[in-house]
Amino acid sequence: MPQPRTIGFRRFDYIDADDLIDAYDATVLRGLLFLLALTEPGPGGAAAVGALAEYAATKVRGQGARDMVVANAAILTLELIGTGETLDELERLRGARLQPGMISRVVGAASRCRATLGRLQVLAHGSCQPCRGV
Repeated sequence: MPQPRTIGFRRFDYIDADDLIDAYDATVLRGLLFLLALTEPGPGGAAAVGALAEYAATKVRGQGARDMVVANAAILTLELIGTGETLDELERLRGARLQPGMISRVVGAASRCRATLGRLQVLAHGSCQPCRGV
């Protein structure tokens, strides 16, 4: 992620365009993140998505966050994958230096992921029967 561009953009006094995510790249990254949420999670996938979320949400001088759309898509992907590894990554992001609005999204995603994992554990052990015809 944080690798220099092969050909740098023009530099201005108030903003460095090389620090931002290109709009076309952001659209592609968002699509890839949603595809990743639909596939079987692989080893290290949650860590990569979490690192992308943290990188995209980092503030850049004169701009704010690098790309909030990519950061939000990465957090949603972590929530949709819904494994223990992704929950750990959401908890790690909760402690990262993010903007207040982003932290509230991470907290909400972590609580929904925790609730989903809890429901799956209850159904796997068979200690809860679904309600029928109340």
